[in-house]
Amino acid sequence: SAGTSFAWTLSSATGWSNTETTFTVGTSTSQTTTNSKTQVNYAEDQGTWQCSVTYDLGSDHSGTMVTRTLSENIFLDIPSFSTPLPSEEVALKDASVTFTCGARSTTAQNLTPGYSWEVDGTLKSAETQSTLSLTATNTLNNKVVECIATYNSPTPYTISSSSQLFVQDVTPHGKEVQSNRDATISCVVTGLTQALDSVVWKKGDTEIGSLSNPSNYIEDDGDLDGN
Repeated sequence: SAGTSFAWTLSSATGWSNTETTFTVGTSTSQTTTNSKTQVNYAEDQGTWQCSVTYDLGSDHSGTMVTRTLSENIFLDIPSFSTPLPSEEVALKDASVTFTCGARSTTAQNLTPGYSWEVDGTLKSAETQSTLSLTATNTLNNKVVECIATYNSPTPYTISSSSQLFVQDVTPHGKEVQSNRDATISCVVTGLTQALDSVVWKKGDTEIGSLSNPSNYIEDDGDLDGN
């Protein structure tokens, strides 16, 4: 009704918008307020919100406006990860790599999430804990590992965190040539997330630069997309 104002408060929250709606049932007029945000954030938005309604009662005998304020607390619970997966994980070929994620229990209903895992979109049906261990094979290079946390009450609700796995491996490319001919040999390093700082070539256990005739060899570090 006229002379009524609403206020939503939570000290850390930003980016919210208020909407007020007035409707009449018979001779009674009511007003509803909603507070909304498109993408909520656990750190900013979870907590106890207070909806305050202030309305005027008219003037007292001295002409001073008299108001009354009513308030109600509403707790906003936002399921989220306390331990999200890193955006990238790098492992050597055939090494064991472990992913760990952790989702918060909800505060209002104390719901503990269950876990499932997907690798490159395929469900790992036997994995239901908050950790996943894999052997870093070449087939897993550049694949996405996803941890899915599911809250089952009052209705199923899921959140997810993902990491891209890079498997590093060195593949040599040899070449057979006749004596006294020029020859080029190379190796390909897969699973890189950035260019190598340097490459060292050895003959046996001796670096090329330490051989008796190092000028016979030309070394090239290659590039990130080539050899």
